[in-house]
Amino acid sequence: MKRSIFFFILIIVILMGCSSVEISKKEEVYKETALPLEISNTVKESDIKRIEWNKTASTFNTGTRSDMFGNKMKLGIIGPELKTGKIDKWMWHFWGIKEGKLTIVRYNKKSSIVKPVLYDVSSKKYYWTRDGLGSEVNGADSHIPSNVLLNESGKWAFLVYIDDKLFDILVMDIKQE
Repeated sequence: MKRSIFFFILIIVILMGCSSVEISKKEEVYKETALPLEISNTVKESDIKRIEWNKTASTFNTGTRSDMFGNKMKLGIIGPELKTGKIDKWMWHFWGIKEGKLTIVRYNKKSSIVKPVLYDVSSKKYYWTRDGLGSEVNGADSHIPSNVLLNESGKWAFLVYIDDKLFDILVMDIKQE
């Protein structure tokens, strides 16, 4: 009788141990893709899972400019190649949308870091969102300028939202300055 009680308790302890390991693994996955509170209403974990890491941004011709990079006739950028530690000015161009609030999130493939990329030079702070897409320019339906800054090299995905809806994703390899 004592052996069967001991055996029963041992099985329960083993099962509880397995359950807690399983829960810990789920929490680790959540922590890896945990989104900052200030953008949790915009960015969904399913958006991050949609990133196609082998589909990188490329240079394309709009008919008026041949130096734009991004996803042709969807989202294009005019600006220098982004390198770590250097503030650069980019002009974002959008096809198929004329107005809205822009939010850009950067996600690092290796570290799973989620951060803003837009940078305010005067306050020396990053920010997520900017209002006021501009008029048609360079063949695009709208545009907006911004400063951008990255402090870490690697493969990054830029998730671009218009009015809190995923508009497009750009994947880029950012090199060390």
